[in-house]
Amino acid sequence: MVKTSKSKTNRNSSMATKMKSNWIGDLINGTFDDKCAYDSSGSRIRGPGLLCGGWILLLITGTILNIIWSWSLVDGVNLTWTSIIIQNIIDVMVTSLVVALAYNMCFICRGFVGFLVIWLLLTVISAIRWYLFSSYRTAIMATGGNGGRGPNRI
Repeated sequence: MVKTSKSKTNRNSSMATKMKSNWIGDLINGTFDDKCAYDSSGSRIRGPGLLCGGWILLLITGTILNIIWSWSLVDGVNLTWTSIIIQNIIDVMVTSLVVALAYNMCFICRGFVGFLVIWLLLTVISAIRWYLFSSYRTAIMATGGNGGRGPNRI
């Protein structure tokens, strides 16, 4: 009986065998090559590393702060709780998608490409939201971005 060994390329060619499969991971696996390096034992060094982990943490923290800030718009501007809650739900859904995409891109050592894809995605989503939710846009513009405390007060 002869044993055959798989080469490094065949053994690690598919990201889906190393990572829990999800639709974002499957899409990324079919679109982008894995760029992770090998360690001395021949296995891939996977992400997310410190930089990608920090980036994901900033995405989550920014969303939480944005939700807290949006709650202050009810007092300072004529917005209903319903419109604020709808915007917060959209924020959480978009952030969930972005964090999953960022993690999957960092997992295959493509963090910068992931950053560019996410930047483009968020630009498109922001433009759509800016157009569809004019009352929310007007409220943000009226506050000057400082949470309903007026245009010149801090």
